[in-house]
Amino acid sequence: MRKRDPTAAEFLSTLEARSEFVRRREQQEKDRRAREEESKLEQARLLSELERGGVKVSTVWDLVNERESYKDVVPILVKHLSLPYSRGVKEGIARSLTVRYAGQDAFRCLVEEFRKQNDDSETGLKWVLGNAIAEVAAASNADVLLSLATDPAHGRARDRIVLALPRVFKDRARLRAALAMLIEDKDVGVFAERAAASVARRRH
Repeated sequence: MRKRDPTAAEFLSTLEARSEFVRRREQQEKDRRAREEESKLEQARLLSELERGGVKVSTVWDLVNERESYKDVVPILVKHLSLPYSRGVKEGIARSLTVRYAGQDAFRCLVEEFRKQNDDSETGLKWVLGNAIAEVAAASNADVLLSLATDPAHGRARDRIVLALPRVFKDRARLRAALAMLIEDKDVGVFAERAAASVARRRH
């Protein structure tokens, strides 16, 4: 059966819908560019200091997943983490500090910022900071890590911290006891189980 040709009204309606779609896309792109420009202006001082330290980037997010070490500018990132940036910039700084070589100053600053946050969802800044803490933590930070992991006030933002416990804890008996308790935790129990399983595998 031959498909019916659209009426003039239907044709105009289709054109209007397409035009509205194009207008929305253009407005979204315009808004995106405006946000990027605003973010660059907000980061101007940070980016300038990074460049003086030998690392030239157009945004702090460029450091995220960077394979080459930027250890020399970590103190700059640590200093800026505690400054009153917008959520997006703050997250970029935290993620750029999610490297094992960030060191103890970074660890202390990340913990301080983590404790200030209230949103423990997986899309929240607190979770991002918790992930960074888990990566940066060393054996000397075991007690701090355990304190954070066992504090229910930190909710789901503790999940990566719990997973990091087997890596930093040398006292295996104490570690197993902590994980046994955390398995009952409604927010991080599944992660405690995974951590306990990794400990058990290492014993064999």
